[in-house]
Amino acid sequence: MIPSQIISESLRQLGENPQKGLKAAAMLINSGKGIMLQQNDSILILDKLKPHEVLAHLFTLDSPVGLADSAIELSKKIEQGKIKKVYAGTNAKKIINMFKSTKHSFSVQDEKVLPKPKKEAKKEAVKAKKGEK
Repeated sequence: MIPSQIISESLRQLGENPQKGLKAAAMLINSGKGIMLQQNDSILILDKLKPHEVLAHLFTLDSPVGLADSAIELSKKIEQGKIKKVYAGTNAKKIINMFKSTKHSFSVQDEKVLPKPKKEAKKEAVKAKKGEK
């Protein structure tokens, strides 16, 4: 399958809007800030946060066994890019579990551990003062 088909179908399975996701992926890649890796029916889009740190978004139609095979090759590609930290974004649990099955030199964490941008943190503080969720 071609990458756009994999991304669209994966987003449908996640209950997300495929058009919105494809547009965001294209913008990220076209900006030069993101790169796309493909192995079998899995796409991993890496969004560069800092040197050697990325936010990863996984779109996959691979079976669990196929995903394990894809993980080996994807981890090699990540290491070739000298990446030291991978934060799991879209499909976070699958990303974390996928890389648990491989030997690699980079760390993998959920994106929830990333510090929030100042603007977002400020909005949340104002809501907390007002007692909103």
